[in-house]
Amino acid sequence: MAEGIEVPPRSRLFRLAPIGLGTPLSESLASYVARLAETHGWSVQRLVSYHIVPQTTGRYGPLGGGRSFWEKQGRMANGFGIGTKRWVEALQTLTCREGLQDLTLLRWQSVLSLREAMRKHRAWCPSCFEDWRHDLVYEPLLWCLACVTHCPIHRRELISLCPRVSCQAALPILDAQLRTGFCSRCFSWLGVPRRSRVSRHSSQRVPPCERWMVNAVGELIAASGQIDGHNSIRAFPEVLRECAVVWGHGTLKQLARTVSMPPSLVTAWARSTHRPSLLWVLGMCLQLRITPLRLLTSVPGSLAGHKRRHRHKATDWRVPGDRARGTRDLESLSLRLKRILARREKVPPTLPAVAKEVGCESWYLLQEYPRLCQRIRDRAKRYRQNRAKTRLAQLGVSIRGATQTLFLEGRYPSARRVQQVLQKPALFKHPLLAEVWRETKRKLGIIDK
Repeated sequence: MAEGIEVPPRSRLFRLAPIGLGTPLSESLASYVARLAETHGWSVQRLVSYHIVPQTTGRYGPLGGGRSFWEKQGRMANGFGIGTKRWVEALQTLTCREGLQDLTLLRWQSVLSLREAMRKHRAWCPSCFEDWRHDLVYEPLLWCLACVTHCPIHRRELISLCPRVSCQAALPILDAQLRTGFCSRCFSWLGVPRRSRVSRHSSQRVPPCERWMVNAVGELIAASGQIDGHNSIRAFPEVLRECAVVWGHGTLKQLARTVSMPPSLVTAWARSTHRPSLLWVLGMCLQLRITPLRLLTSVPGSLAGHKRRHRHKATDWRVPGDRARGTRDLESLSLRLKRILARREKVPPTLPAVAKEVGCESWYLLQEYPRLCQRIRDRAKRYRQNRAKTRLAQLGVSIRGATQTLFLEGRYPSARRVQQVLQKPALFKHPLLAEVWRETKRKLGIIDK
């Protein structure tokens, strides 16, 4: 044998290459685990139980926990945190493949919060599965994010339930019998035939803000591999301070008003007591007309030029599921509030209900229209008080009738018997109702010892 020949390290598992690294459609870690198991002819349960988990916890053998275990592991595998880091390290050790952290959001854990970022169940584009059917089928990390609702290629809404009529199951991100492109419950194909595929012209139905969000999140995923290179993530408090100078006239409160967010939340981000979620960062970038990647990786001092180039553009989009970014026309908003107050409704709405109706948050209405909000609150409070008095009066009449009925039947009208007749347990915990019961007994001549 020749001397000086270096033998490359041998991997315990096949050195499978991830799909789409460096692109917005980069593969997710859960999809990588499923393809790795399929390459070896194993189930995901066997791969996780006998190879990945022993590398992270030292436990060897079958796993318990049922469906809840797989749902928890699936959400953790594609996100970031200590659990995700252990899975990545275990897979890199088993496959001798570096860079698997780019299949997750580990690169952004220093500035973003995982709260409400990841989906609880799988979502997919049937058209993409059909296009990849005779090639490598996988599930991009983009589909695992809760803020992504449409496919950037076919511009159609992602599906989250099995299309088979007899199944209709919501599938966990990671499952014991997971196979990419197939349902893990009924094992049916999740794609659609070409004749029933939605036309590409259906992109007009996608709201512009959702299309922008998909592209912005895809840009973050595509840039994950270059973060440790020439790009460096800036600390979010530093970014906020610069944004306050550029867009908020030097104050965080004015910046919060500019981006339609609670000032207390923006202050908490600036103090590093809380990390912003991905959805809040996207909402902030929508208002400022800047991408999250540009916001988090820009050179200090470069955001001022961005404002000068986009000063004429106004943001009137709304983030899906978030009511804080509604209309900012103060006069029309004031007129709508006055019209709501002038309506003669049987049940006057509360302030949160009014805020939902006009498309704003309660804190914003309280900040801009304190007097109108106080009138809305007072009217709702008076209605609740009157309703409570009416209900007490009705219960008092019922108590008197039940007490008299029991007395005429020759039975002692105890509190327990009265409550059984009215089918209302714990009725006499209210002092006024208890006094009505005692007063009725005194009128009937019943004297308790």
